[in-house]
Amino acid sequence: MNLADALDRSTIFFPDNEALVDGARRWTYREYRQDVDRFAHALTDLGVGRGDRVGLFMGNCAEFCIAFYGILKVGGIVVSLSSTCKRGEITYMVTHSEPRVLVVSEASLGEVPSRVDIPSVEHVVVVGSSAGNTAGHSFWDLLAGRPDRFATVYTDREDGAEIIYTGGTTGAAKGVLLTHSNVVSNTNTNAHISGLSPDDRLICFLPLYHSFAQNFIFNGSVNRGSTLVILPKFEIESVLRTMREERVTRWHAVPAIYIMVLDAPGADEAFANVSYCFSAASSMPGEVARRWKERFGLPINEGYGLTESTPSATYNHQYRHKEGTVGTPIDNVEVQIWDAQDRPLPPATWARSSSRART
Repeated sequence: MNLADALDRSTIFFPDNEALVDGARRWTYREYRQDVDRFAHALTDLGVGRGDRVGLFMGNCAEFCIAFYGILKVGGIVVSLSSTCKRGEITYMVTHSEPRVLVVSEASLGEVPSRVDIPSVEHVVVVGSSAGNTAGHSFWDLLAGRPDRFATVYTDREDGAEIIYTGGTTGAAKGVLLTHSNVVSNTNTNAHISGLSPDDRLICFLPLYHSFAQNFIFNGSVNRGSTLVILPKFEIESVLRTMREERVTRWHAVPAIYIMVLDAPGADEAFANVSYCFSAASSMPGEVARRWKERFGLPINEGYGLTESTPSATYNHQYRHKEGTVGTPIDNVEVQIWDAQDRPLPPATWARSSSRART
C-alpha cells in the first residue's frame, strides 16, 4: 500500500486536469506527477528510502505538494513542520522526528538550527532562488535533468506516511504518526461523503502542515483528480479575487473566517461557482450557519476530528444535518461515549467521547 497511488491513479484518468495552481504557476496531473517523480529520484540519490523521514518546513506552495508525494513515492515519511515555528521549536521537532533531509523555504532558513543541533539531517533542500544559495541544495536545481518516471516503493499498510505535530496545548508539541492505511481510508471516505469530483476546484489558504488542510483538502483533491488552488494564507481580498478568477467550487474554512466573509463586499460574486462549504476546527455558531445559507444559499457541512484521527471522525452531514452536533461516525470509525471513570455509556447519555479508527 502507498498513499501515492492516488496521484498515479488521477494521472492515468485525468492527465490534463489541472492539479495545482500557485499564483501564475500551473501543473496538470501529468506535469505534477513528473515533478513528483523527479523529486523521488533526487531523494533516492540523497540516500532516502523506505521508512526514512523527510521534513517539510515551509508555508503553502506547490513545492510542498511536490515534495510531499515524492517522499511518499520512495516509501518515506513526511514530517510536516509549521512554518510559524521558531528555531527552538524546530530544534525540538527535528530532534524528535529525526528526518534525514529537511526541505525548507528560503523565507524560513533563518529558523533552521545549526547542523550540530540537528545531527540526523544530512541534507537541506532550499525552496526559493538558487542564486547565492549556500545553505544546501536548490529544490528546482535538484530536479533538473532527472527522469520523470519513478516506480513507487510499496509499504505495509501500517507503515508511517505522515508525522504531523499537534499544537502542544499540554506542553511540547507532540508528533502524531499516521499510517498509509489511516490516510487512505480517511481520505477516501471524506472524498466520497462530500461528493468531491474531478471537476471540482478547491481553494486552500489553511496551512498544509495541518492535518485538516493536508488530508481533507490537499490529499482529497489528489484522490479525486480535482484542482487545488493554493494561497499562502488567508487575506480576504486576495481570497475572494482568486475565487472569482479560478472559478472555485469548494470552500473549506474555520468559523472565524466564515464570520469575516459574511459581511465582505463582493463575496456573492466570489461564491458564484461554489457548491460545497465545510467548516472545521471549532463549532459553527447556529446563527452564523443560518445567515450564511440566507446569503449564499449553501449549507455549511461540519465534522469532528483531531490530528490522531487523520483528521475526521464524524461528519454532519449533507443527508441529515443536525445543528449543534458533530454528526455521525464516518466509515471505518467507531465512536463511544465514556463517563468520568472511563466506562462506556449507552446511547442518549451526555458525557465525553472517545473515537477509534479501524484501518
